[in-house]
Amino acid sequence: MIRGETTMDARDTWDRLWSNRIDGQPAGVRVNYRNRIIFSKLSEIVQLDGLSVVELGAGSGTLSYLVRTIGNAKHVTMVDRSSKAIQYSKQLFDSVAGVEWYEQDLFDHKRHYDLVVSVGLLEHFKDSEQMRVVEAHASLAPRVAIIVPACSLWNFRRMRAETTLQKYGWQFPLSLTRLDELFRGCNLSVVHNRRFMPSYGMPLTNRRMFGKPFTWLFNTFLPNSLGGLVLCYGIRPDMARS
Repeated sequence: MIRGETTMDARDTWDRLWSNRIDGQPAGVRVNYRNRIIFSKLSEIVQLDGLSVVELGAGSGTLSYLVRTIGNAKHVTMVDRSSKAIQYSKQLFDSVAGVEWYEQDLFDHKRHYDLVVSVGLLEHFKDSEQMRVVEAHASLAPRVAIIVPACSLWNFRRMRAETTLQKYGWQFPLSLTRLDELFRGCNLSVVHNRRFMPSYGMPLTNRRMFGKPFTWLFNTFLPNSLGGLVLCYGIRPDMARS
């Protein structure tokens, strides 16, 4: 799924992570609170109904699941280098129609869609490779949505922690300015580029019992100083004129 990591081979990193989750959740995949927030933000910005959507570095496939079942996308495709990630995500979809998977590097996928989306992918690439990653997104669809960790002190510290490096590999948060630069460099008109979910990455916020109250506290009293995600959405200029 990832190129540009400095600590270990990407495929081994993600195969190990998804294998652990398969072994740890025999009852199947759950759509957690964080994924619902990400889907909610995406669906506020993009009309998903009737679109063909591809998710690069899809991992668990939970965003694609929500896009297909709640967003009413016509079809969803999930691309991931990790066979274990695909095995894991298939548990979620069961008998849902209009779904397919590709065990493939994002740079090798060459089909055409209405919308391409990725979550937690671009931050695993160094500056010299980031433009190429966004170009790969833009080659697949006229609409591009990329969600990454915000450029904040908390995210910097979390991503440099040894436990984070061992679990997820090398990462680096991106600023709004950097995302704008990358999108415009790929001839995409930026429609939306904002930080959301300030509590992302904070302890306990993904727990079923404590997540919502902790998230509310962080968002209410410390909205700009903690973690957070950024959603950058852009379209081809010809679409903006139509």
